[in-house]
Amino acid sequence: MLYIALLFLLSGAAGLTFELLWTHQLALVLGCTVTSVALVSGFFLLGLGLGARLGSRLSRAPNLLGVFAALELGVALSGLAVAAGLPHAARFVAVLWSGLGGSAEALVLARILFCAATLLLPCLCMGASLPVLCAYLNERLGERFLRSLSWLYAINTVGAVGGVLLCDEWLIPTVGLWKTAQTAASLDLLVAFSAALLSRLPSQRRPEPQPEVGSSPFSPRALYFACWGLGVAGAWQQIVWTRVLIVFQGSDQRAFSGVLATYLACLAGGALLAPLFSARGWSLARVIGMAGLTSLGSLLSLPWIHQVSNPWLANVLTIAPTGLCLGLSFPWLTEETKKSGAGAAQVVARALLLNTLGSLVGALGTALFLIPQVGLQWTYGLASLWLALLALVLSLRTWPALLLCTLVVLKMPDGYLFRLFFPEENRQLIFAGDDSYGSVALVREKDDLEQPVLQLLVDGFNMMSNDLPTRRYATALAAFPCLWQQHPKRVLVICMGLCHSLNTALRDPATEEVHCVELSPKVIQALSRIPQGQEALSNPKLKLIVGDGRQHLVSTSSRYQVITAEPPPPRRAGAVNLYTRDFYQLCKARLEPDGMVVQWMPIFQMSDRQTRVILKAFLDVFPDSYLVEGCGAQLCLIGCQAPLHLNYEDLKKRVASHPGLAATGWDRPEFFLGAVLAGPKALAKYVVDTPPLTDDWPILQYSRDPEDPDLVGLLFSDNESEIQVEYTDPADRAKVQTAQSSLRSLLHCQTQSWLTPAQRSRIQPIGFLEREVRLRLLFRTYPNNPYFLEGTHSSDEAARVLQRRLDSKPSDPELLWLQASLFFRRGRSGEALASLGKLGAQATPPALALEIAILLETGQMQLAAQKVSAAGTRLDPLDVAFLKRWMKT
Repeated sequence: MLYIALLFLLSGAAGLTFELLWTHQLALVLGCTVTSVALVSGFFLLGLGLGARLGSRLSRAPNLLGVFAALELGVALSGLAVAAGLPHAARFVAVLWSGLGGSAEALVLARILFCAATLLLPCLCMGASLPVLCAYLNERLGERFLRSLSWLYAINTVGAVGGVLLCDEWLIPTVGLWKTAQTAASLDLLVAFSAALLSRLPSQRRPEPQPEVGSSPFSPRALYFACWGLGVAGAWQQIVWTRVLIVFQGSDQRAFSGVLATYLACLAGGALLAPLFSARGWSLARVIGMAGLTSLGSLLSLPWIHQVSNPWLANVLTIAPTGLCLGLSFPWLTEETKKSGAGAAQVVARALLLNTLGSLVGALGTALFLIPQVGLQWTYGLASLWLALLALVLSLRTWPALLLCTLVVLKMPDGYLFRLFFPEENRQLIFAGDDSYGSVALVREKDDLEQPVLQLLVDGFNMMSNDLPTRRYATALAAFPCLWQQHPKRVLVICMGLCHSLNTALRDPATEEVHCVELSPKVIQALSRIPQGQEALSNPKLKLIVGDGRQHLVSTSSRYQVITAEPPPPRRAGAVNLYTRDFYQLCKARLEPDGMVVQWMPIFQMSDRQTRVILKAFLDVFPDSYLVEGCGAQLCLIGCQAPLHLNYEDLKKRVASHPGLAATGWDRPEFFLGAVLAGPKALAKYVVDTPPLTDDWPILQYSRDPEDPDLVGLLFSDNESEIQVEYTDPADRAKVQTAQSSLRSLLHCQTQSWLTPAQRSRIQPIGFLEREVRLRLLFRTYPNNPYFLEGTHSSDEAARVLQRRLDSKPSDPELLWLQASLFFRRGRSGEALASLGKLGAQATPPALALEIAILLETGQMQLAAQKVSAAGTRLDPLDVAFLKRWMKT
């Protein structure tokens, strides 16, 4: 029996590895939402249920281990075939969708049909294995049916837990999707070969005893309904737990895997406990009622679970009480059903079919209807009510559980979960809603200058903001490719955000049609509440598509002059699909011959390796690419289909005609050349010997790399733009050189403090005083640029806020120091000196250096020398060196 247990353990590991693999691959075809995951999970489970019915017929065979070996061989071969075919399936789904009419309903139907056809064969083989092994063990352990079923169910589930952890922690990050599929197939082949060998050994059968007909206290209809209902509840709870816990833990792949592994482990533990609870006279209805109460208890406990720092402990506290009860219930229900007179294989097959049909209903109903229609909070509460109702079906004595769940759910305050997800009291909630993409909220809060700022939050993560630096880089994502072309007639914007990129494209007089693909209907609904969203949604140029960006690129016949993408950060689960070489190839296929693709590069949220693999993937498809500074470490990667040639006079006209650039500081044509950090040659050299990020190797989704981008290599290298520019006025060339020098100087001032000691050793660092002087020179050159002023906290509004704070705290050294540096940057040296004078003995070394510099600037040499002598060694050596250079000049 030990060998059988080991084989079923490996079979469970291979099965879940295949399921996770197919889920990732099908997300590339169906889109990355809870709906697509629910479709995969639902049809996976449905296939298992139908396979169980097949297994009940196969269990009559004389050589059951031989049948099991054949089934595992079928899993290996068909599973490998599915994994090989899915990367090429997106076009097939698009053709099927078009053939069904091309409507939103037709797309859902096409996805359902595709999932059913794709997953049917391997899942049939997987599902048939449990009844066959149950029949095999029942021949030898007939009177211990519940124990053998519990052990089989638990062992297979433990193997599934191992498959989850092995797949996400090692296999996919190390060898990629295809080799992971080969590993899973190898496990199944090993199981098939071993079972075939065992089937040849002589064995002694023990006749299966006749069950005690009618000994169960429950009616067969009630038991069958409970089997189906538990399947509904399991899928329902898993989706709800996942949606809640990813808000607490971050939406990366490991959060999803952690929830799944914890749930499966609880099912296994519960299955092992089933014989013990049954022998001690516990009531099955009572256990299911406890599942409802514990589900409600986990909902009420979320404020405390939210504070748990260890994600695995948070998973256990949330899932374990209900998961153990669900794990207890399935084998116990099956045992009760067996008492009605059916054979072991037939009972297991019927119970598994009903359970998996329920899982399909639960998964699709939760993802497609409950969460979008009633919200996550009500969906969570209704899950506990459903379990309490199942208990009532089995025994009327459990009515207190249903009554308690009903009262608590009805009394729960509206917005309970949203206040937990977004707890800051100084935020004004403008919109909140749930859909298959996530929990969406639009909030308004005040920044450091007490100005209102909008934030778009999904699952608690800040997807987009309305502050000036964010608006600047988002504007650049659309402005650069549109302005670098003469006639950007049709533009595609992937992800709406807060409409910054979208409105930039819509406001461009040269654009005639702007398509925008947004995955979340609730995001669109939220944007309709704010002016910038209303402006975009009412623009006649806009064609809004609710769906997945990759799916649109596969299914559309449109071609674009510009495709700009600002997906979520690459570590967010599913977002990696919009950063791979395969995605860029889809983009290129939908471009006009002179078209451009733009990719957002938030390198401050990425490691050096992650940055390089994305750059390499992009350059493999677009060798003529340019890296542009959007705002600080928010970069834009622009891919062209040929080396870029620009006429500066045309660029000036295009910039002058665009009405949406001045507010973010992009109002000068020279900025659209000066912001280029690297061209094709420099980028190719930077990523040499780097493997590209691909659909088959989505390492970003699994990486544990720290956020340590190579800021020196990307931001501090003096690369040429490599853009061929035709000038008619030599003064324009000088303006571009000034803009490039000014932008890079500001970039260095902003980001030097982010460098690690190792990175700092690779550059010539600047001290505080040189930083302030550079900023003052910047304001002399561009005195009214809003980004330069706000990005350095040097605007008039910043000065007013500082003065208000000083009025209440006139001697605060930090406020006086900030005011002095602001005055100095704006050329108001006398006022800066007055603020520094109020510091007295509280003056810091940077304040002393700034005071000395102002004295030197105003010709007060003797007083400056006295200050230098009094400061002694307190001054920063970098400031001392800069003062010496200044005195010489």
